[in-house]
Amino acid sequence: MIAFTAWEAFNRILNEGRSRFPVIAAFDTTNTKPLSVQQQLINNMLLGSYKPWNEDECLDVFTHFAAMEYLRKAKPKVLYISYGETDEWAHAGRYRDYLNAAHQVDQWLNDLWSFVQTTPGYKDQTALLITTDHGRGINKEWTTHGSKIKGADEIWFAVLAPGLPVKGEIKLPLQLYQQQLAHTMANLLGEEFKPKHPVAGSLITLLKAH
Repeated sequence: MIAFTAWEAFNRILNEGRSRFPVIAAFDTTNTKPLSVQQQLINNMLLGSYKPWNEDECLDVFTHFAAMEYLRKAKPKVLYISYGETDEWAHAGRYRDYLNAAHQVDQWLNDLWSFVQTTPGYKDQTALLITTDHGRGINKEWTTHGSKIKGADEIWFAVLAPGLPVKGEIKLPLQLYQQQLAHTMANLLGEEFKPKHPVAGSLITLLKAH
């Protein structure tokens, strides 16, 4: 497993030392040797790039292409990608940039799915789980989020996986929780999730049934 993230906080969130998998966050460069020519180029472009959020976060384009090049080269079993521009542009109140960033991620997800579905070893054996860490406020508070912001506790998720029927947008009177996603991801990998603390159940049965 390896993680590529735009925000430097993921070095702490994913705790590279304890989790024991590489976390390439913000302006960390890919250092899995030997580096390909493309990886060296992406590293150099990242370090020489425009830094609108200083050292805290890089532009999503560097995170995405670093992740995709690693995927092509190393063929990891699990790849985690975290994009950040939609959150940053929303906090800045720049709605056009917010929409453009979301549209760009949509295109990249299409590229990612096209890659796995045309690559032996991944084709028809790969699951994509796509979600967000939080919602946003509504009306005048759309630029922010937090426990006191109405609407910010609501998120969405999408799953594409072998064996799951195509449902599109599911509209049912259900209460689902973000904490169910860890169990769901383990199920998609054919693993059983057994933490030492209580956890919510997997969503796989629900996704197959509804």
